[in-house]
Amino acid sequence: MKFLLLFLLFFPLKANEWTTQQIVLESSYDLILLADWRQTSNFHQTWCNKKPVYECNPLLDKFPSQKSINEACIASAISHLIISNYLGDNRISWQAVTLSIEFCFVAHNQTKLEIALKW
Repeated sequence: MKFLLLFLLFFPLKANEWTTQQIVLESSYDLILLADWRQTSNFHQTWCNKKPVYECNPLLDKFPSQKSINEACIASAISHLIISNYLGDNRISWQAVTLSIEFCFVAHNQTKLEIALKW
């Protein structure tokens, strides 16, 4: 899982003439997705057995397995990259909005839910 996300982080597609800014935005999305994956993994390994809490992501079960978490993050990274690749002129808007949303989830988990980002 980490290898795939690191691969996507450093080697985004360069089709349709990606600019440096677009490559940085795509890599940033992958990096924040990696943080989200780590938080979610930690959350389900430690909290779900101790407190009456559950996953809020509608794409996952309330109590997803590590395999489900891994698959969802891989699918997110790949689909984001593919969508970004085909958007052309609208690529930066898509990347900025999705990066902002993903960052808000990670920040919320860190501050409100106090889910530590442990590696």
